[in-house]
Amino acid sequence: MRVLDSIPSNLQERKLAWVIRHADRLADLDQLSEQGRENASSFGQKIKTLPIKAIYTSPTERCVETARIIAFSLDRDIPIILDNTIAEVGVYVTDMHKALDTYHTLGKDEFFRRLLTDEKLDGYNRFSNAGKIIATFIKDNTIDTGITLFITHNFIIRMLNHYIRNLTYKDKLLKVNPLQGIIIDVN
Repeated sequence: MRVLDSIPSNLQERKLAWVIRHADRLADLDQLSEQGRENASSFGQKIKTLPIKAIYTSPTERCVETARIIAFSLDRDIPIILDNTIAEVGVYVTDMHKALDTYHTLGKDEFFRRLLTDEKLDGYNRFSNAGKIIATFIKDNTIDTGITLFITHNFIIRMLNHYIRNLTYKDKLLKVNPLQGIIIDVN
């Protein structure tokens, strides 16, 4: 697996995973903003001619809504598959109550310092282990030539990017804006 800088032209011969962050959401809510819905529709229109084979999505409302809008904009029958592996709770957060306690006890700065040194934190999977699980899931579910779209969260894409690029935990984390992400050649 390797991260690509752009979509190659020979899509019928390649198996690509395009992993993107959900569209803009309402502050502190798990639903898209009006701008987010418009952007998801526009994104779908822009990729309409690409051979999108399936859409995998985190089961959170903002990701599912993004997937449905994009699929509708593609104007063809595209399966949408919900999976917790690309949700924050599941592969990254293993116990929400313990995770929240850990985050609040350590505070934001100390939490991220420890997380990025790959320290085991109560309620969380190790950063490196979570990246490996996500990469394996992406590879195993990009099963056809063309593009499989994965809609997930900022931190999931960050962990995946670090794992695939074999970055150290001191390297700066990629900031992922809504409807952006990484393209992975899984051939």
